[in-house]
Amino acid sequence: MKRVRLLCDNGITKVPRKYVLPLPDRPQLTPAARKPSLKLPVIDVGQLLLPDRTEVLETLDRACKEYGFFQMVNHSIAGEVTRRMIDVGKRFFELRFEERAKYMKTDDELEGLQVLHRGEWITVEPLPNSVIVNVGDHLEIHSNRRYKIVLHRALVNTSKSRLSMASLHGLSFDRVVHPSPELVDKDHPRLYKDTD
Repeated sequence: MKRVRLLCDNGITKVPRKYVLPLPDRPQLTPAARKPSLKLPVIDVGQLLLPDRTEVLETLDRACKEYGFFQMVNHSIAGEVTRRMIDVGKRFFELRFEERAKYMKTDDELEGLQVLHRGEWITVEPLPNSVIVNVGDHLEIHSNRRYKIVLHRALVNTSKSRLSMASLHGLSFDRVVHPSPELVDKDHPRLYKDTD
């Protein structure tokens, strides 16, 4: 399937039918029909460095259990770094398809991220200069499903362009992930096999 940007570059004026979701499956984009927004728990990295970090650890635990996401502030990633990343990202996606295709592989301040929370798609309200973090496979396995992966999606915006930059972090390929022994007992049996 051709990428949407390639179709736009070639002068398409109407979205092909195969890209259009059935009406009941479409995300709610108009303000009147929009679902409630969600303020994700905020984790202040500076608080994690204090001797008494009980409160922030409890917030982090609750965020991972209830939402599978949180926003991280005071993360020491310089504003200039994120501004440059966004600038490079925008310039990249403005290139013609043939230029971008050289880098393609086959394998969040404008609203657009939604998370499935208690059966509803909720729009996340982004905080300026924050990094949104979500629980991944390794943490779900290591926590013996105390923390769960949460379904999420991104919406397009009809009036402004939106740029997301995902940074995936995990263990090295030669490491084995398994439930932490401290989280396995007779009331909480082991739910996962060892996996790489």
